[in-house]
Amino acid sequence: MFDSLDDQIALDDRKTISARSRWMRHGAIVAVTLAVFGALYAGILYLE
Repeated sequence: MFDSLDDQIALDDRKTISARSRWMRHGAIVAVTLAVFGALYAGILYLE
């Protein structure tokens, strides 16, 4: 029925997590990533 356990887990995740929740999670990841790289960039500029 399923090729692997990974396929089953992915299918279960799609059923239980709403699209809005997924978009919110991805948005939070992008925001945190931009904040981290922005802080690193500002730190490098500050050192010069």
